[in-house]
Amino acid sequence: EMEAQAGLEREDGRNQQQMRPIMTELGLLVRADGSARFSQGKSTVLVAVYGPTEARKSAHIDRAVIDVIWRPRVGPSGYEDREKEGRLRTTLEQIILTSLHPRTCITLVVQVIQDDGSIMSAGMNACILALLDAGVPLASIAASVSFAVLPPSPHHHPRGFVVLDPCLSESEAALVEINLAYKRTREGAEVISCKAIGTMTDDLFFACVDVGQFASSKIFNFIRCALEEKA
Repeated sequence: EMEAQAGLEREDGRNQQQMRPIMTELGLLVRADGSARFSQGKSTVLVAVYGPTEARKSAHIDRAVIDVIWRPRVGPSGYEDREKEGRLRTTLEQIILTSLHPRTCITLVVQVIQDDGSIMSAGMNACILALLDAGVPLASIAASVSFAVLPPSPHHHPRGFVVLDPCLSESEAALVEINLAYKRTREGAEVISCKAIGTMTDDLFFACVDVGQFASSKIFNFIRCALEEKA
């Protein structure tokens, strides 16, 4: 279904399987152990990493504790921000080699600069870049991508269709939103986190997974190039 509709054009001129341009800057914050500014189109996030530092007495004796603080662009944090923190934490715990730093804490502060859709993916990708900038040992590199199922309209497919990396207007109009995180493997990429809002068929979900694998490989290459440029 997604492949058959790949030629359809979205309101910003992209086809349905096309990501917005991505950019990053590493090491912007001198007081942090690592930092990264990451942009997907107009969506921009700045992440600071602190640690590993000595943790509280209640910390795990056999591994590091991962703490994530999500700060919205304006106003105080709310329930959705707490949920983002939890998702990022559980995903990063699968990537960071926490056993190498027992009784410590690694803190990531995620500041949203601008949200024009797919902000969870931008936040995850910024976290990975900031951790690498801080020299935190990772079991694998991870990448995140988002999808939206758009409703039928005069400008869209009569039955609606799926788009990769939705902008904010697409997310607001979406019948379904899905966010996937992948870790890099020898075979390519493996899903390690999934969040869906709404319902979709199994065929549509696995089509998103397949397209996401291809998109994540582009992000993996981007991360590698960004690290090489800084070195």
